[in-house]
Amino acid sequence: MSAEVDMIQKLFEVESESAQLVREAQKKADERIAQARAQAETAFKEAYVKVAAAIEAEEEQFKQDCRTAHEQAIDSYRAELSSAKRDVPAFEQLVQQLLYA
Repeated sequence: MSAEVDMIQKLFEVESESAQLVREAQKKADERIAQARAQAETAFKEAYVKVAAAIEAEEEQFKQDCRTAHEQAIDSYRAELSSAKRDVPAFEQLVQQLLYA
């Protein structure tokens, strides 16, 4: 009977050691997962910052292009207006017709 008890005792010890090994393996796996997650988050943030910076630069360039195009259009319109011939007598005649017709 003592041999059987010793055998059962030995099996309990093996089971206990196995459980300890499983706990240690799970702990290492959790640490590796946490480390991999942290690295992935860091890589994502770096990529996100690069993409966001590129988008912001494109947007700023687009705004500047729009400002430049607008200023050119306004300058062109002003030049056209300043070079236009003014026909004051025809304008006065039109005003007279509209007001007193």
